[in-house]
Amino acid sequence: MKKFFLYSTILSIIFLSFCDQNNQKKLLKIGSKWIYTEDFFSINPRHTYKFLPASEQEQTVNDFIDRQLIIYDALKKGCLKNDDLKAELYNLKTKMLIGAYFEKFITDSIITKDMLLSAYETLDPMKKELFTYDEYKPIIKDQFISKYNQQIEAAYFKTIENIKTKNNLVVFTANIDSLSKQYSIVYRKFMTESSTIPSPRDILNNIRFDQPVYSINDKSYNFSDFKAALKTYPYSIPDRLSNSKIFENAIENIILNDIVITISKRHKYFKNNDFRQNLKIKTDALLYKYYINNEIKNKITKNDDSLFVFFQANKDSLYMTNSLYEVHEIYIKDKNIAEQILFQAQTTDNFKNLSDKYTERYIDRPEKGYLGFISSDKYSIIGKTAAVTKAGTVYPELIKSGNGYSIIKVLSVKEPELINFEENKDRIYSDYYRYKFSFLKLELLKRLKDKYPYKIDASKLK
Repeated sequence: MKKFFLYSTILSIIFLSFCDQNNQKKLLKIGSKWIYTEDFFSINPRHTYKFLPASEQEQTVNDFIDRQLIIYDALKKGCLKNDDLKAELYNLKTKMLIGAYFEKFITDSIITKDMLLSAYETLDPMKKELFTYDEYKPIIKDQFISKYNQQIEAAYFKTIENIKTKNNLVVFTANIDSLSKQYSIVYRKFMTESSTIPSPRDILNNIRFDQPVYSINDKSYNFSDFKAALKTYPYSIPDRLSNSKIFENAIENIILNDIVITISKRHKYFKNNDFRQNLKIKTDALLYKYYINNEIKNKITKNDDSLFVFFQANKDSLYMTNSLYEVHEIYIKDKNIAEQILFQAQTTDNFKNLSDKYTERYIDRPEKGYLGFISSDKYSIIGKTAAVTKAGTVYPELIKSGNGYSIIKVLSVKEPELINFEENKDRIYSDYYRYKFSFLKLELLKRLKDKYPYKIDASKLK
């Protein structure tokens, strides 16, 4: 259970390095706001972008402009004031503060800057040509994290024990056992009164308990103090708190989390330039996602009338079945024999008899060599060949297939048919959703480009 306390965050820390903004080039201006080249390269790596064809570079720049317009409008509309988004951003910053603590006191003590620089210097010259040290550092660091995983894990648990010892953290087992019983009672009450399964946080918030549950440096803290710490805990709570041991571990983890956050704030890790830049990138990503959800995704409704209109409008291009070809095959490994059988197949009407006598695969079928109705993408080259063969005829050449040769006859052709609307609603909705999303996004971006003046100097990316 101790691994429940954030060990995964150590292995998933993303290490980003940025130039100081004063040294960055001004790339894009929207209204009065400047966006810099490093903002662009943070989501479009420099070494990837510079080798793209000119047309793809242009598209990448246009996509970046679109993204920044959306983020700019989200800020203008005050999306950061939304309670749900504020809570998500708070959790994000809290997780980053925890990550910063463990990076500083564990990862950086094992994987030093000298190690990273030395590893970069030993890279293949081609890679050093492609990547600067700052660009390649996250890759090197991930490699070292994997290599020194055991040392990092051991240091992590040692650090946790040091925090517990230094703060004299004690969890009151007897009282937590009583809490677990209360948890079970409240859970059952929820389940009898509502069809909705309650979250552990909902249950904890409905427990009335006035006994101390833990102490720090000989000062006892009641259940209400624990719930206050729970509000700042950015991770999920286990749903088996009716088990007193799981409950005890959860309390310990949440209080340790609270201590680590306090230490990180005291060291002002949030003022570190890398921290601020990383937070900005992730905040922009959350803003973009929130805005897209509210301005586009939530406006796409599913109803049979709109789906059927879309279905009818696109039936010829999207909703016709493939042509199917009824194929019989004679497969022979020896080319000379295959050529003789091909001649016989073209000059007589006994294709089935020839297949029964000579074919060397699919011989266990009720009708030897009979492939049935296949589409042009089945059986590799055979399907493609069947698609260009007239019904009732034998293809006039041997078809190289695996270690042998195929002779095929197309017995009949099933022409494309319209699929059943009722049986394919999920597929039709998926197509409709993609179409509607693209349409609404284009309309939105057109409005934003009319609304906000912007200019970009893409030459700054060279």
